[in-house]
Amino acid sequence: MQAKATKRGFYDQRLIEAGDVFHLKDKAAFSDKWMEPVDFKPDEKPTDETPSDISDDDIKAAVGMLDHANDGHWTAKGEPAMAAIEALVGSDKITRADVERAVGKVARVIPNEETA
Repeated sequence: MQAKATKRGFYDQRLIEAGDVFHLKDKAAFSDKWMEPVDFKPDEKPTDETPSDISDDDIKAAVGMLDHANDGHWTAKGEPAMAAIEALVGSDKITRADVERAVGKVARVIPNEETA
């Protein structure tokens, strides 16, 4: 994550001058008193379970791309297959709890010949 100093500050044992763009190791280190975000929204706090670069919106988009007719996208219980979600978001670090937090409970709808 990148931040830009709006005035002089101190981060990661070094002095940051106003206008400097620098890397934040964690969003929790963001301070709106002397920084502005460059490539993130400061109100999007990462959870311990989800990598900080994967947002709930990323997970929602991935779930939205699942094909209800594709057995590989769903478990036997009709839940999104984690392997499919992981492939779409590009990370194997998300959990079922992350998916449920982002989109709630999602159930597979199997199209039949009348609705297909």
